[in-house]
Amino acid sequence: MTGTWDEFCQMIGLSRQMVDEQIKNSEIFGIKALESLQSIGMGIRDLRRLRQFPENELKAIVDGDQLTVGSK
Repeated sequence: MTGTWDEFCQMIGLSRQMVDEQIKNSEIFGIKALESLQSIGMGIRDLRRLRQFPENELKAIVDGDQLTVGSK
């Protein structure tokens, strides 16, 4: 099989941007945390905002530390 990344993404029915975004989220949050975040209804925009959090807050989310309702 030969082709470009764009062609591969098109073949699986997603845009290159969407696949790149999913890969980036997986790298930052980890698969388990990402699945948990998506299962509670967080979408692409929410995940983009989360990626901009300071590293210590992002780590708390990824590690599954308890967050209060008033948390960002």
